[in-house]
Amino acid sequence: MSELHALTKDKIGNYIFPFFWQHHESEDVLRTYMKVIDEANIKAVCIESRPHPEFCQDGWWHDLDIIFNEAIKRDMKVWILDDSHFPSGYSNGALKGKYPELHRKFLTYKSLTTITNTKFQVEEEYVKVPPHQKTEVEKFMMADFELLPGDKCVGFVAVSDDKKLVQEIQNNEYLSGSWEVFGIYETFNRGPHRDYINMCDRRAVRLFIDTVYEAHYARYKQYFGNVLEGFFSDEPELGNGHLYDKGKKISELDDYPFSDEVEMELRNLWQEQYLANIALLFVDLQDQEKVSKIRIQFMDAITRAVERNFSYQIGDWCREHQVKYIGHIIEDNNEHSRMGSSLGHYFRSLKGQSYAGIDDIGGQLIPFMEDAVIRSKFTGSIRDGVFYHFTLGKLASSAANIDPLKKGNSMCEAFGAYGWQEGVYLEKYLIDHLMVNGINHFVPHAFSPAPFPDPDCPPHFYAHGHNPQYRHFAELMKYTNRICHLLTNGKMIRRIAVLYHGEADWTGLEYMKEDVIARVLTEAHIDFDIIPSDVFTDSDYHYEIKDGKLRVSLAEYDAVVIPEYPVIRAEVLQALNCLSSLGGRVYAINKLPPQVIGKAEENLHAHIVTIEEFLNQIRDLRDINLSGDSKHVKYLHYEGKLPIYYFVNEGKNLYEGVLTLPRLKKPVIYDAWNNAIYEVSYEFDDDVVRATIQLESRKSLIITEGEGLLASASLEDKGRTLNHQISIKDFQRSICTGIEYPSFKDEKAVTLPDIVENDYPTFGGYIRYSTDFEINTDTAILKIEGLLEGVEVFLNGESLGIQIQPTYIYDLSGKLNKGKNHLEIISATTLERFVSNERSSTKPTNSLGIQDKVVIYY
Repeated sequence: MSELHALTKDKIGNYIFPFFWQHHESEDVLRTYMKVIDEANIKAVCIESRPHPEFCQDGWWHDLDIIFNEAIKRDMKVWILDDSHFPSGYSNGALKGKYPELHRKFLTYKSLTTITNTKFQVEEEYVKVPPHQKTEVEKFMMADFELLPGDKCVGFVAVSDDKKLVQEIQNNEYLSGSWEVFGIYETFNRGPHRDYINMCDRRAVRLFIDTVYEAHYARYKQYFGNVLEGFFSDEPELGNGHLYDKGKKISELDDYPFSDEVEMELRNLWQEQYLANIALLFVDLQDQEKVSKIRIQFMDAITRAVERNFSYQIGDWCREHQVKYIGHIIEDNNEHSRMGSSLGHYFRSLKGQSYAGIDDIGGQLIPFMEDAVIRSKFTGSIRDGVFYHFTLGKLASSAANIDPLKKGNSMCEAFGAYGWQEGVYLEKYLIDHLMVNGINHFVPHAFSPAPFPDPDCPPHFYAHGHNPQYRHFAELMKYTNRICHLLTNGKMIRRIAVLYHGEADWTGLEYMKEDVIARVLTEAHIDFDIIPSDVFTDSDYHYEIKDGKLRVSLAEYDAVVIPEYPVIRAEVLQALNCLSSLGGRVYAINKLPPQVIGKAEENLHAHIVTIEEFLNQIRDLRDINLSGDSKHVKYLHYEGKLPIYYFVNEGKNLYEGVLTLPRLKKPVIYDAWNNAIYEVSYEFDDDVVRATIQLESRKSLIITEGEGLLASASLEDKGRTLNHQISIKDFQRSICTGIEYPSFKDEKAVTLPDIVENDYPTFGGYIRYSTDFEINTDTAILKIEGLLEGVEVFLNGESLGIQIQPTYIYDLSGKLNKGKNHLEIISATTLERFVSNERSSTKPTNSLGIQDKVVIYY
């Protein structure tokens, strides 16, 4: 059986494991929810304490026993989120009142005095660690913390007034000239999460493993590697700084993560310059090259400690126990390369994990809003739409592509906190966007068994039967599994590597984010990976340069581009010069990086180009071409058992044009929603094939090889051959809520367009339109326009299936009676109007009812 034929028979794996929240519900509720998740075409769950009152205690084990029992009965898998509450690192409260040395440790500083041509005299106040000052947000959100012992003054540094010199200074030491003196301190009393483990401390992470992971192994050893698939870390953080304090450069931070291990490494590296170099984290000297070098060395110490002690230590434990380790960090607005709420370096923070993870939550990915300026009412931060739309997905799929440990596997936690206004119409956009960016596993957020309506980060996909789109969501999950199946166990074809901005960000200097390059490449249909400098410094990436190509694990690149960065590592420079000498292409945008970290014998051999020049010089590396205005059509080329060309129209308008791609054996369209194979109009021209395609806004298209398979005409093609039509305007309309379905009520005669929210401004549920029509043919197609969200059509009592993306087209052929026929169109709305949102001042945005036309073509 061919891969495509097997797919049409739904012989596929499972790539979805939604959060199943635990609050210590009854056995009946837990079993019911395992049933409804299974019936949503999902064969795994990721159980999360939200919070559970007895995590890793009798009540937790009781509930997990039930879940494991149901999973075994239903041939499902189980993942476990690894802490009692968000974010990972609380270690189920193991540090409360204990192990002060394993709490998060920080370096902080304070400007003490200025001196001019005099001795520095240490005053009593100078040796006191400055108290933590809460922000207004922290005053509102957080209680006062218990002070932890162990704070100390490390010493003092002086910075010359002209910012040319920095040095350690002792009591009674004389300095000529004008100097600002700072105190340097170590403290455990910083950050918004005081009782969390130090991610840079191996002992602290081991406590986390002993407390959570070993406890689960002791209880469920028999399930490891079979029913229990693995563990999930959710947004672990370094934890310095203030709550929701994002977007700051390194020199603008009040404190920095630290540990005994990091201190030892830096003291060995910096010797007698240790304290003076610490000051360069927050002081900008005129010697920018020196500052950059010190900050990148600090980055290496911190993020390598995270990689080694947190990511790898947990990952290695999981692999030794035959399970996987996954999760994600905070990536928001490029925080993935920063401290505070994230872990300082995207690739290093996930290095020990089995999949490369990201998440997308409400207000991040928004259709058609790449350039929209949206300010958070709560934190004041401005959403970076270009990052979310052009870089976020690529981070995970790139790490999956280049890291041998991940074997091409990536994951996204999706759908959470968009609110009840999010329905399947938006969810399909999100899932398509992420898959076309190479993501092949999903953690939908969330199934909540708490009483409806649960205010915790909706939407919730079942909501005890109240969500009218549950069955439509189930169809979306089937669609998702089909495409993920095609995007697994092969490799993405990406011929460009974009250098990650980690080092550039840690310098504190201005730099061009890779988002800029990501956007121009995406809109030009030239696919790419984002790769860290570690590719060229870490032996486990196994990079190879041969025949003018850079090979890294599954990936093979013809060109490497360096955005306008202030620094480059010497190892990267040397590797890229080798690539250039062997016929590969190396580009630097606008100029060469002016600073080299490490020793390099020669300058970087790169083409210095503007973005426009760069784009023009690499157009020949495209493996597809779309005619006309096509920049909003996203694509992915994936080679597995079949060549896959996956397209998604993220623009507002219909795309019509000619697609040129490498020659295929009998090109066909695979329709993943209908699980059908359709004909495509094409012609061969030497070693390429040209196909004429149409793609509606927010719809997807897959072109692959269908040799030996029967392909039929698509509904759109059939519709173009039909010359007659019946326009139906008059219906009987009735409604019911999700929990009442299918007991409809309040029947009323209506004429289209029907603006239901005028009659029911707070309605959420099902809207049924019923009518009779007469026809004397066996071939016809139904089109419904002006309706959003989930739709199911019944003809003479038989369901013709669920659709969630307009325009809704149904094939009536072979199901019509000659003469009178009964038609029902049932719309499933979101719960945006039904569930009041006291935190939102915005009016409902989703329209209700058929607000355009219904036409039968025959």
